[in-house]
Amino acid sequence: MRAGGLARAAELPEPLPRREAADLVREWLEAGTELVGGIAADDTAAAWLHAVATIIELKQLARAQGRRT
Repeated sequence: MRAGGLARAAELPEPLPRREAADLVREWLEAGTELVGGIAADDTAAAWLHAVATIIELKQLARAQGRRT
């Protein structure tokens, strides 16, 4: 994402391992390619996607810890 920008990330065959997640993120990436902002827009989108990934990871960790107790 940071190396190639939104346009390049939107072209990836599988931006995420799971198909359902990849389809959703691809829609976000394609919508982002319509932004006029160049590198600044790409950086903002990358930071936002990183935040989304962090939230998902924390949610998965919390679920896993809940199963252990």
